[in-house]
Amino acid sequence: MGPKWTFVILLIVYPSKVAEAQGEVFPQGVKADVVILMDESGSIGYIEFMMMKEFLDTLVHSLFVGTDHIRISLMKFSSSPEVVFRLNDHMNRSEILKGIYSVVQTGGATYTGMALWHMMALFQMVRGSRASEGVPQIGIVITDGKSNDQVEVSAHLLRKHGVSLMGIGIQGASKEELLMITGNPENVFLIDTFGDMKSSVPYVAQRLCDLAEERVSCNLTVCSQGASIDIMIILDDRSQSIMPQGFELIKDFLRSLLHCFYLGQDQVRVGLVLYSQHSDTAAFNLSTPLNNREILKHIWNLRQSNSSTTETDPHLEMMSDLLREEREGVRGESVTKVGLVIMGSELHENVRASLEELKNHGVSLYAIGGANASLMGLNKITGRRENVFFVQKFSGLQEISERISQEICSSAEDRGQQVVHVPPPGPKNSNVTDSQVTLYRGQSLSALCPYDQRYKEDVKYWCRMKGELDCATIVRTDFPLRRGDVSITDDPSQHVFTVTMQNLQTQDTGEYVCAVDNGRNPLYMASLSLTVTAGFPDVSVRSNMVSGKEGNSTTAECLYSDIMDDSEKMWCRNGTPAGNWSSCLTAEGERASQDRMDLIINTWSRTFTVTMRHLEMNDTDWYWCIAGDKQIPVYISVLNATNASISPPTMNLITFPLVLTLRATEDDNSSWIWERYLDILLKGAVGLLFLACTILAALVMRDYQNKNRKEL
Repeated sequence: MGPKWTFVILLIVYPSKVAEAQGEVFPQGVKADVVILMDESGSIGYIEFMMMKEFLDTLVHSLFVGTDHIRISLMKFSSSPEVVFRLNDHMNRSEILKGIYSVVQTGGATYTGMALWHMMALFQMVRGSRASEGVPQIGIVITDGKSNDQVEVSAHLLRKHGVSLMGIGIQGASKEELLMITGNPENVFLIDTFGDMKSSVPYVAQRLCDLAEERVSCNLTVCSQGASIDIMIILDDRSQSIMPQGFELIKDFLRSLLHCFYLGQDQVRVGLVLYSQHSDTAAFNLSTPLNNREILKHIWNLRQSNSSTTETDPHLEMMSDLLREEREGVRGESVTKVGLVIMGSELHENVRASLEELKNHGVSLYAIGGANASLMGLNKITGRRENVFFVQKFSGLQEISERISQEICSSAEDRGQQVVHVPPPGPKNSNVTDSQVTLYRGQSLSALCPYDQRYKEDVKYWCRMKGELDCATIVRTDFPLRRGDVSITDDPSQHVFTVTMQNLQTQDTGEYVCAVDNGRNPLYMASLSLTVTAGFPDVSVRSNMVSGKEGNSTTAECLYSDIMDDSEKMWCRNGTPAGNWSSCLTAEGERASQDRMDLIINTWSRTFTVTMRHLEMNDTDWYWCIAGDKQIPVYISVLNATNASISPPTMNLITFPLVLTLRATEDDNSSWIWERYLDILLKGAVGLLFLACTILAALVMRDYQNKNRKEL
């Protein structure tokens, strides 16, 4: 009776404990389709093959497995590959583990290249792949030796179709071959023995997680799912303008950028126009029904042209799709029209004229220029300095990918609206009570006016100064709520009212005031000096609202015009006394440093960038970009580190006789200590149970032997 009860107790304790204490590495929101190739060749012994299964068991326990999370497929291979289960065969952890432990080793030679070729078929929609939805596709190869066939072609095709490959080599595996398969040394794991495989799970799982997050670093998270945008990419593909390695980097950038959008005929559509007339690569229209994978394939297949000029380019007619569909009402007025121009040098007049037509019809243009492109030329293309991006080398494109996608998404959400939190007086204008904002003609403005809670029930209004004491009311929270292109709304719960001015014109230039009517005297809380210009402002910013996490860094980018080239550049915090510039960060030459701040001037692109390091909560405040006597405000918001994100859990592995995973988070020491005690207690309990079982078995055996002696 004793041994039976001991066995029952072990079955109850361990599985329940495993179920309670699984520690996933993947964040729950991350999705991935993972196909695993498992070497079953004859060089692997029975015990080693079982260790490989235990490794996969532990790895699966580190993942959030499910229909809408991580999907897993398994294929074994030796002389020929065999599918064990597909991505849509097993949708929960227990079924996947049953599939893993059901694998029977048949032996044979190692043909990894053939297995990789067959792996491609598992990344299809009918077999459970979600590549068309932008879900990362990841392949893992586990092998102990060198392949008897070529792996390079199959691996290249997989990577070409967007599959990230990882290689796990045990004992006699070839590092060079695994590098050839993955194309990235960070994706290669070399393990000395099969017995060490299980201890490598945290590292393998973390890299798997990193690959999934890299592929979706902004995938489907920047633009809202309902955003409707038409994006026409105008790409300079001349080899005389862009070096071959630069062209490949541009292709990588475009693939990364397009992962930021929900692509589809009723959401974000993409078209591609090639600059040269002799390119043998087919461009595609906005109306061409392409999903994420098909568009990425088009971009992968792009080839450079040997043409140096463009006289008549038939592809340029495709740019008129943006206007034709707008005129015909195919997508409606709610669709944002965007043109993205990527150029290595100056564009031909034919292209420039077509872009000018697009701009005049309300298409927002963004320009990315290489080292041989001129700032003036890019400014003329876009009409907005904030829409111009310079890169000395095209290797810097990935750094601006998220910024460009955010700009495009913002234009879709607010149709070009500029949001301004009305700040306190600036250090260069301490004798006045206004803040200064310069916008372009046709832009919109939202001014956020905070007020004290005691004015919660009072009427708020927006007025324009006509004289020293005369402020003409435009809109009020009682009546009128709207006048022409100006409207007002109040949010008493947040103690802020918002004024929106749309389609600004140069005659709207003036001084405006946020005010409260308490029934007695008007209260002027803050004023805004607004300049609407048809040209470029002397000082502007990429964004007037910048945030960063406590302990990390954040960057603000200030832009200035050519007439401010020789002016002094400064970065000041709100409250700096007039004339006391010692507390400001002032550039000497092209860079300056002070405490935890660095200022770098790029005279080539006419920008100066301020980086604030090791952020503290009290760094939250208004700051000012200053060039000469011109200034513009930037609000720095520091987020609490503990609330901004949750550190990934670490894992402690125990094996007796099952795998028990305990999770400990970095910011919960009490939980970690308790789990350590639980670990020790559980080991002790198992040891006592095993000892009791052994003693009981010995006693039963002794009684049985004594009984037999008596009978004899």
